[in-house]
Amino acid sequence: MLDVLYGVEFNDLNVRFYRRLDGLIATLNLVLGSAAAATLIAKLPGLAGWSGLAIAVLSAIQKTVNPADKALKCAEHRAKYGDLAGRAAEMSLAGVDKELRALQATGPDTIAALAIPAYNANLRSNGYEAHVIHPVPILSRVACLLA
Repeated sequence: MLDVLYGVEFNDLNVRFYRRLDGLIATLNLVLGSAAAATLIAKLPGLAGWSGLAIAVLSAIQKTVNPADKALKCAEHRAKYGDLAGRAAEMSLAGVDKELRALQATGPDTIAALAIPAYNANLRSNGYEAHVIHPVPILSRVACLLA
């Protein structure tokens, strides 16, 4: 059952990560667009050019990564894990395992750096504090700041 609950936790962290990444990119595009306009008005075309370049890079990242779509896919997958968690008590262990393996094999793109934080959160929420992984890698901690 811990594996099923881990799937819920891991996908939840990914949903939060991708939603915040999408919001961060949108906010930066808004700020940089305003800065580009302000620098043109102030007759500082060099700064406007740099702002425009940053907007282009952020737009390319948003188009390539597509965080809003990935957040949606992770949310759908989280719901599938949640559904399995709700039905698991009435199922055989083999049945739970079969569905779990299918979910694990068909998951969306996720952030691997969130695996250890999700694992630790799952153990803590289920009373297994003694088994959490320490220390959490720096990349995982940075990913958690955004999630």
